[in-house]
Amino acid sequence: MEDGIALAHDLLWMAPSAKKRVERLKEVLTRSRAMKELTEKLPWFDAMMSVAIEGSLHMNKAVFTRMVCVSEKEAAQIGSNLIPALKRKVIAAGVDQWRVQNPAVGELVEKHVWFKLVIVMISKSIVKTAAWGLMWRVTVGAILSLSDLITDLIVLRQYWEGGEKIMKHRNASLACLVTSIALQLLGVVFQNRKKGMLRILKEMVYVFTSLKAPVDASRVAMGAEKEKDTEMDPMTEMTLSKVTEMFAESIPGALIQTSATLSTLRSGEIVSTAAYLSLLSSLLTTGFVSATISYDFDTDPKKRAAKPDFYGFVPDSSRRRALMFVTMVLMSGIMVLMKSVFLFSLGW
Repeated sequence: MEDGIALAHDLLWMAPSAKKRVERLKEVLTRSRAMKELTEKLPWFDAMMSVAIEGSLHMNKAVFTRMVCVSEKEAAQIGSNLIPALKRKVIAAGVDQWRVQNPAVGELVEKHVWFKLVIVMISKSIVKTAAWGLMWRVTVGAILSLSDLITDLIVLRQYWEGGEKIMKHRNASLACLVTSIALQLLGVVFQNRKKGMLRILKEMVYVFTSLKAPVDASRVAMGAEKEKDTEMDPMTEMTLSKVTEMFAESIPGALIQTSATLSTLRSGEIVSTAAYLSLLSSLLTTGFVSATISYDFDTDPKKRAAKPDFYGFVPDSSRRRALMFVTMVLMSGIMVLMKSVFLFSLGW
């Protein structure tokens, strides 16, 4: 393991750009005994690493050729498959997907355990400096969180101006919003109580601006480790924060807004566009949070290795993973909507 860490640091030393990383690779291949041995045994290894370390986006096309039969062209394709595997997921899970999709990499990791550590560390460096690295996850998370907050505030104002007949919806919505923020603030204080007041205030700003979810997602996606003097690792912190937001705000918000919308329709009045958007935002946020938690836990290599019978329902193919994620988002949102309508029909 230490050899892998040393090799990774050697490869990345003073090499922030793709061009410098490739140049550095050439140097390390001639100096490192482990890398030199691999290059001699596997003539295609250089071609694979050169493309992988560039950090450029390519089409993901799995190569099923065994390690001893890989051609240089196939090696380049294997290398280009690394970045698509990292694009939307936690780094360790992305590297694991790359290993599973390309059997030659799996054989390589099996025979040279240090190689996986090298790739994980290189991937962290690439993701941190690449413009695409966290774009999808952070952007979607930020848009959903902000839209949910903004539409909730707009609808809350409408409830406030609606008089006594919708007072219960107004009070319930306000209570959910305040509870969600309060619980997240308590979580921030608990997590950072040993880090000082400045750190706590910084994290509180993320909560008040509804940026806590995308910030947490970026930390997890970049492979951040547990910091000294914090109570939880980034994955656990993100999960608890999302669960808090989902159960204290998104799900209750969807229930309240469904009830208010159906009540308005039943009375023959017109439902505002903001009300529909707020309901849709709450449903999508709930679905996204639920799907992200399930997806991250299921694709975690450590959890899959520890409990293979429980984890592993998410497929290894990139397209199938994307389809699975979208399906989970929609299913979660639809389930919340169905239950909301059912509860309304019971008179809740």
